[in-house]
Amino acid sequence: TASNTTAMDTLVNAAGCDSIVTLNLTIKKSTKATDTHTACDSYKWIDGLTYTASNTTAKDTLVNAAGCDSVVTLNLTIKKSTTTADVHTACDSYKWIDGVTYTASDSSATFILSASNGCDSIISLKLKINTIDESITSSSDTLTVSEPGAQYQWLDCQAISGANNYTILLGETGQSFIPLANGSYAVEIDKNGCTDTSECTLVNTVGSTEEMAYGGGELKLFPNPASDVLFVKLVNVSGVNNLIYNLVSMDGKIVKTGNLELEGGNKTFEIDLSEVSTGIYFFQTKDSENLIITPVVVNK
Repeated sequence: TASNTTAMDTLVNAAGCDSIVTLNLTIKKSTKATDTHTACDSYKWIDGLTYTASNTTAKDTLVNAAGCDSVVTLNLTIKKSTTTADVHTACDSYKWIDGVTYTASDSSATFILSASNGCDSIISLKLKINTIDESITSSSDTLTVSEPGAQYQWLDCQAISGANNYTILLGETGQSFIPLANGSYAVEIDKNGCTDTSECTLVNTVGSTEEMAYGGGELKLFPNPASDVLFVKLVNVSGVNNLIYNLVSMDGKIVKTGNLELEGGNKTFEIDLSEVSTGIYFFQTKDSENLIITPVVVNK
């Protein structure tokens, strides 16, 4: 197992005499080595394998400078990267750690930091952006905000001075609102922890004249608000002799009904409201083509 130049052996040569043989031996040594590595998540070693866990038993055999085996043992430490979800809910927009301002929900953005073990710390954004549709539609003197399922507070945009001061209208907390007077109105909307206020909407049709389909006629209601008597005036109406009207409460109940009998193009009727409670109602009449609905405020 070691080099030797002194060992001898005696054989018999062809002449039958001694043949003394001396050994001249060189022993070369195999080598052993440990290959130490630290990596994040995975490591591809000299054996061609990719390791995803720490390992101290894997070996590979190479040829050393002496032409003998060089046995290499792996000493591998695998550290793990981390992935964390960063969950946020925001109103309208959110500026994240990547410096980007997001205006829509996002679950794909990532940002990489360095963890305490020297590996990646991957932050994944889970963002929900709550937005409010503050648009308002107007129909038959009724204002309706588009966003459903929220809390509402209607506001008077103009004070007597004409300045915008968004005065709270007490009791007006529905998705729809019927103004009692001409003016400019907005609504504050509260939903999912977000609050937004609409643009002001101009209303100038309270107590206005409704056009009727037949004969180019008109229907006028006054005063509005009314107390004990509501006057209904029909102007230039032709082609019909009798109109049925209903006074309907906000919950859909008919509180008063009757006929408007025409004997000419113009006529004014008195409708007794003495037994009608204070509130907001709809005055409904049906002409030959359209159902005309006009808001009426009864204020005792």
